[in-house]
Amino acid sequence: MAELVTQRCSTCGFRSARAESFRLEARKGRRRPVRVCFGCAPHVLDVREERAMGRRWAHLLIWAFIAGSYGLQNGRMDAGAIFWLTLLAAGPMITIVHEAAHAAVAALAGFRVLSVRIGRGPETVGFRLGHARWSLRRYLSLGGETNFIPGPDAPRGRRLAVYAAGAVANLVLGVAAFALAMTLDERLGGPLWLTALLMGLSVSNLVTAAENLWPTRDPGGPDSDGAQILDLFRDRAPGDAVATMDDELAFLVSIYLLTEAGQFAEAADRLEAKLQDWPNDPYLLSMLIHCASRAAGDRAALARYDAAVLAAPAGPPPPPTLRESAWGLLDANLAWSTIKIGGDLEFAEARSNAAMAVNPDTPEVQGTAGALKVVRGDALDGERLLLAALRKIDSSTDRADFCAYVAKARRALGDETAAIEAERLRVHILTRGGDPVPV
Repeated sequence: MAELVTQRCSTCGFRSARAESFRLEARKGRRRPVRVCFGCAPHVLDVREERAMGRRWAHLLIWAFIAGSYGLQNGRMDAGAIFWLTLLAAGPMITIVHEAAHAAVAALAGFRVLSVRIGRGPETVGFRLGHARWSLRRYLSLGGETNFIPGPDAPRGRRLAVYAAGAVANLVLGVAAFALAMTLDERLGGPLWLTALLMGLSVSNLVTAAENLWPTRDPGGPDSDGAQILDLFRDRAPGDAVATMDDELAFLVSIYLLTEAGQFAEAADRLEAKLQDWPNDPYLLSMLIHCASRAAGDRAALARYDAAVLAAPAGPPPPPTLRESAWGLLDANLAWSTIKIGGDLEFAEARSNAAMAVNPDTPEVQGTAGALKVVRGDALDGERLLLAALRKIDSSTDRADFCAYVAKARRALGDETAAIEAERLRVHILTRGGDPVPV
């Protein structure tokens, strides 16, 4: 009897001995195809990851020159090699120290720490520490991010302390490593390899501190610590248009961070309160359904949606900055919750069709349409749409939900083994992210 070989998805880490659950797919920038499971696509570096990778390669070249000079100065190239290898290997540890300092000072300042990310790329390990969700990514040396909510009236000094904490921690470690290296080298006659290692730690920490304190703007993500510190000292009048935009953006970012951290009940409460200022806003209504369904179930979510619509004054225009796509997401969320509670399928289909007309390529919309087709009896086309959505969406809860409907589709098609694989992938997605597995 042939021995079964367990295979592993290169994107999400799902393991199975069922060969049909995997496929080889080409990935941009690699000659050889990579193995991915039926619910994943090969990871492609986004713009921010490509920039971070470019900076990493520049560091490697600069550090190689510095390490070579260090080895020549001491007359031992092995010391230079240790110096360079330390610079290479210290990246993940330095990032952990940096982000842990942000999180610790934020907690001490009384702020709500939501999530801490170490590295970039696909998530390798996820877990919860208190209320915060920690994740380790594939490319550990490409920086990190700590998300917290300071509150609208948070003192400027506390926010300054949080933003500066990571760089200060790296500065302290860098100076301490340098001082210890000099002490061992000059007074105790310590081994050169240890001095080289400490010098590597010192340089890598000091460079990290300098990079984070330099005020850089990133249009695709959070600004550097230095840029956020500068923003604290920008004075704006309460009625200033930019200040108003910043307040609105800060609110939307806070909702995003709460949902990423799994704090759906608090996000739903904030959205419900904000709808009093932005009545009938399609994006807020869409997110209210999404967050309330995660917190208390789909029936409760639809009830809160109905209450918010009834409480709104007649005919208020949505904010002019919102795009038509927000209405598509609202239709998709209404359809999704209706499908899950076994509600009016005619209503769900009308909403799903409206969402597909506006956002046909959005994975949440595709997955909703696929689930509806499965419930309606078109398991083959429904599975196709669900798998397409699974391979594009990031949310672990949405991916797990789509896996459940993939399993239903496969059972309807008479493939029990494939259905069990979909259920196994669902459990893997939830447990890997540190989320509870619903029964």
